[in-house]
Amino acid sequence: MWMDLDVSCDEVPIDRWVLKGYREAANLVVGLEFDWPWENDNFLYAQFASWMIIAKPHFLYMMQVIDDILVDADEVARQHNVSIDGIRIDMIPQVVDLTGPKRMTWSIAKSLNRILERELDDRHITGLRSAKLIHDVLILPGNAFAASQSSVPKDQGPVLVSYHYAGTWKNKMGGEEGKPTV
Repeated sequence: MWMDLDVSCDEVPIDRWVLKGYREAANLVVGLEFDWPWENDNFLYAQFASWMIIAKPHFLYMMQVIDDILVDADEVARQHNVSIDGIRIDMIPQVVDLTGPKRMTWSIAKSLNRILERELDDRHITGLRSAKLIHDVLILPGNAFAASQSSVPKDQGPVLVSYHYAGTWKNKMGGEEGKPTV
């Protein structure tokens, strides 16, 4: 289980987040951060929240996320003529695109696409009112990990965590200046 430093659990105990019927089948549990309506253009606009992830050890999807981050980090290093350990945050146009929700979502979808032999798009993962299992990835509705992003709708199940958006990666202070980081 991974939680960013600026995430807090809400009222539902962690051992009740995944229903018994999904516990054995799910190797990865993610929640929607942005739940876009399907655009009928075969694109994946929805994003999984990267601040809260539950994965079984030695898990294929998270390895794909790491591999894709390393490929992109290598490209940033090449563009700036430095080694990967020489990359500075000002060299990365959007750090959240390199390592955040969009990166994680696309990498997980890339793995699922290969396994399922079809392309996932928003019609497969958006508008959830309850958990949905796609192969061995359990996707929770927006309320679970990102309720404030979707204005806490009443029909998307319980709020499991609150994300406080401290942005601990943004500066030397470890977050939004002047804001507590929980």
